[in-house]
Amino acid sequence: MKRFIYPFVLLSAVSCTMTSRLYRDHEVATIAQENITSSVEKKLIKSAYKKNQVFTTGRYDKDGELDITLTVDEVVVKTKFRNIAERNGKVGLKFNISIPKSLQDKYYNVLISPRLFIGRKDTIPQLIEPLLIRGYIYASISDRQQQLADKYRLLYKSRGVLNAKNDSLLTSKTITTVQGRSMLLDTILSTPDNIVYTYIHELPIKEDITKVFITIGGEVVSIDNTSYKLPQVDTIQYNLSTLNKFIDLRPRYIEKIVSKYAVVEDKRSILFKIGKTYVIDTLGDNKAEFAKIYSLLDSMFVQDEFIIDSIKLIAGSSPDGSVHTNKQYAQARVEALSKYLIKGAKIDSLEELIKPTSIGENWAELVSLISHSDLEEKSAILEVINDYLSNGKNLDELENIKLRKFKEYKEIRDSIYPQLRSVKFSYSLRRKDMLQDTIRTNEIDQTYLKGINLIKKRRYREALEVFKHYKDRNHALCLINLNHNRSALSLLKTLPSDEDTNYLLAIVLCRLNKLNEAKECFNKALEFNSHLKFRAGLDPELKPLLDIMPNLFNN
Repeated sequence: MKRFIYPFVLLSAVSCTMTSRLYRDHEVATIAQENITSSVEKKLIKSAYKKNQVFTTGRYDKDGELDITLTVDEVVVKTKFRNIAERNGKVGLKFNISIPKSLQDKYYNVLISPRLFIGRKDTIPQLIEPLLIRGYIYASISDRQQQLADKYRLLYKSRGVLNAKNDSLLTSKTITTVQGRSMLLDTILSTPDNIVYTYIHELPIKEDITKVFITIGGEVVSIDNTSYKLPQVDTIQYNLSTLNKFIDLRPRYIEKIVSKYAVVEDKRSILFKIGKTYVIDTLGDNKAEFAKIYSLLDSMFVQDEFIIDSIKLIAGSSPDGSVHTNKQYAQARVEALSKYLIKGAKIDSLEELIKPTSIGENWAELVSLISHSDLEEKSAILEVINDYLSNGKNLDELENIKLRKFKEYKEIRDSIYPQLRSVKFSYSLRRKDMLQDTIRTNEIDQTYLKGINLIKKRRYREALEVFKHYKDRNHALCLINLNHNRSALSLLKTLPSDEDTNYLLAIVLCRLNKLNEAKECFNKALEFNSHLKFRAGLDPELKPLLDIMPNLFNN
C-alpha cells in the first residue's frame, strides 16, 4: 500500500480542482458519423469479391441464404445525416465517439451513454450499451470488483473487454480498460488530441419508421468522488430506406358464388326420462340447451338478409331397445319438444314453420362416433355393424345379441348411446329479393390483405407464408427481404416487366454479383421511370452497379 500514499496526499491538495476544470472548459465527448473503413471491413470486402457475394457481413441461415445483419459502406460521410438501408427488419448503426485528451485522465472513470430515439427526437430515448473508460490510477485505488458490481452490474456480464496491457489498439497510457457488452467496438484509433471509438449497434426495426436519431451523454467521476456531467452533444440522424416502397398495395379479389338458399344446422341433446315423452326443462342439462335453442331462434328471426322457409326438428334415438319402440319414442318426443318450443319462444309464425320428424335409431351417427373413438375393438365392432346395415339384417338382433358380445359394449352404451338421443335443428333459409338461384360476386381477399400488413410490420417470415400461395411481387419482396436471392430471382423473372420488377431484379442480380445482367435490368427500370436513379443511392446493393455507370447523373 506504500505506493498509493502519494496519490492520496495529492488528492487532499487538489481535490477541489479534479473535475472543476471540466466545468470551466465545458469539456464534451463528441459523436459523428462513421467516416473510415476499418481493416475488418476491408477484409470482408476483399473476400466478398472473391466469393461473389454482396458487400455485407452476416451469417447463413438454415436454408443456406445469407442473412444480412449490417451493410458495409465505404462512403466517407462528414455530415450529421446519413442514409442507411433496412434489411430483414434490421439496420446497422455505425458512428464514432471521440474522447478528448482532457478526459483521458488516469484519475478519471468515464461513462459514455449513447441515447437512441426512434422516429422523432422528442420520443423517449432507448439507452443502448454504454462505454466505460477507466484511468489506471482510478482503477488501482478503487475496489474495482465491488464498485463495478454495485454501479455497473451489467457491465460485468460483458462479452468483450479490451485491456491496455494486452491490446495494441489502445495506445493511451492513461487508460486501463474499455468495456462494452452488446455493442461492437469495431475500431479504436488514438490521435494526439483524441481517442476515437467506432461504435456499431444493430437495431431491430419493428415499426413503420423513417428516421433514427442518436446522441450521447455521460459522466466523469474522479477518485475524490466528484463528478462532471457531460453535456449532450449534437444529434446525428439516420434516414432509413426500405424495400417496402415496392409493396404492391392493390387489393386482391376472390370470386364468391352466392346461393339463394342456405341451411343452418344446430344439434341439441334434450334429455327425457326413460320410457317418457314429455319435456322436463330442469332434467340434466336441458335448461342450458333450451337457452341456446332460444338464442339461435331469436337471431334467425331478427336478421334481415334471409327469410325462414322452415325449421325441421329431426329426432334420433339410441339402439337400446326395439327398433319399433325407439321409432315411436323418438317421434313422440320430437312432437312434445316442438309444442314446448312454440309455447316458450313466443314467436307468432313459429308454429307454421316447425316441422317435427324422426329417424328412429341413429345408426349412421353411431358408426361415426365409434369410428372416432379410442375403442380397442373398434374395427371388429364396425365390421359387424356395417354387415347388418348393408345387408338389411335384423337390427334388433344386431343390438341385443351381436353388440352385447363385445367387452366394450358397456362403454358404448354408457358413453356413446346418450349422444344419439338428440334433436337436430335444420333452418331452411332464402335470401330476400334474390331472383336467381345463384349469383357470382367479388370480395376483397382478407388473407392477402393480412400479408400486406405483415410486410409493413417487417414480419417477413410470416408474410412469406401468406404470399407463397400467390407467386407475385409481394412474394418476391418477402424473399428479397429475407435474402433468399436465388428464389427471388426465379420468381421475378416470371412477373410482368415493369419499373418495380426490373429494379428489384437489379438488386437481386447485384447481390449475386451478376452486374451485367443487373445493369440491363436497371436500365429497363429507368426506361419506365427515370427518377429511380435517385432511389438507387439508398440501396447499398446497387453501389457496385453505380460505380460502373459514372455518367448516370449527367443526363
